[in-house]
Amino acid sequence: MAWSVPDLSAITAELITIIQNAIVASTIPPFNVTVSGSMPETVRTAGHCQLSLYLLHVGRDPYWRNTPRDNPRALTNPQQALSLNLTYLLTAFADKDSVVEQQAMSIALHAFHEQPLFHNGGGEEFTISIEADTIDEMSRLWQAIAVPIRLSSIIKVSVVFIAPSLPPPTLSPPPRQANLAVGADLRPGAVPQLFDVATHIDFVVPPPPQPVTAIAGPPVLTGGDTILVGGSSLDQSSAAEVYLGRAPGGPFWQVTPWRQLPVSPNEFLLTLPATYMAPGTSTPAPPVRMPPPGVYQLMVGRAAPLPATAIPIAIAAHVSNVANPAVLTPDSTGLYIITGDGFTPGGTGVALDTVGLAPAGGPDPAAGFFIIDAAGQTISFRRPTLQPGRYFLRIRVSGVECPPSWWVDVP
Repeated sequence: MAWSVPDLSAITAELITIIQNAIVASTIPPFNVTVSGSMPETVRTAGHCQLSLYLLHVGRDPYWRNTPRDNPRALTNPQQALSLNLTYLLTAFADKDSVVEQQAMSIALHAFHEQPLFHNGGGEEFTISIEADTIDEMSRLWQAIAVPIRLSSIIKVSVVFIAPSLPPPTLSPPPRQANLAVGADLRPGAVPQLFDVATHIDFVVPPPPQPVTAIAGPPVLTGGDTILVGGSSLDQSSAAEVYLGRAPGGPFWQVTPWRQLPVSPNEFLLTLPATYMAPGTSTPAPPVRMPPPGVYQLMVGRAAPLPATAIPIAIAAHVSNVANPAVLTPDSTGLYIITGDGFTPGGTGVALDTVGLAPAGGPDPAAGFFIIDAAGQTISFRRPTLQPGRYFLRIRVSGVECPPSWWVDVP
């Protein structure tokens, strides 16, 4: 990674430090030499040997000029670092002592030759190279600065950056879902529309059998969930109420008390009650409790639901008190007990992976059978004879399967 600095003097200071360290470590007998970043003309009267590393020229690096360095998007100038190549004039001056001049130059050139790639310890770097300039080029250079020519060399440093004054923009995560509404009017003040429902599922440790696959269908919700409902124009007065029904035009309940503070003009939260209507009863109905498991339509409206806004949702039974790890163990008699809510007698299927269990005719199920209590809150079963392994519990009520919960280990 290239080095971004607030000013170029930091680069010059690092180069001078390289030369100074090389002089201390050199096998050449010690002599008086001063290393600076001054222009050659200004140090010729300072005495002793003067080794000058003067920043002679700064130019744009053509390869980095239009390339976003830290961001895939194009950046404005204040957000983009200024990429530069630096050209230094390295010269030695010791008045009449040519040997000392050549010794100082030898040490400096050898130091740059052995360290062509500079690292500052923080993962940032730049390259150092000794340029191959002809005597004609060097003569024109010395004539341009109006100083008698002395022993010198051109050192190139690249690529360095002047740090930008503004940080690059923070990228949003890539989209994970796109919604298409046919005929929907998305303009402000238009008829409200519902597009989707998002819910959160925690996979127990270890996760369900691999691979995890996505199945097309309505989102599956359970009692106690908090869900995010998305659409358009949901802040309008015509979308003030929330309704839940079996189908557009059929029986429905107003469940506006489930609605929480809006997340945005096009999103709001619904917090579902934790308890379900008791099997075979019609009260208390939503919004006090959850309806029986099944597929429903979620709608918004004002005095009545707007059928055009309906989106399907699937309500599953709720399995409670799932441990972590979620291994279900039997009691001393081999009976497995599952607690929750919304288990409908006569409409519930139980399986261990692909091995289905059958409803029992009595209060004490035999191996491979299960029973449900009258309140729909407890399932008890005894597992059939199975091969050793791990079997994940599957509960389906009214055609809607519960999210992953328990598993059974067979030794």
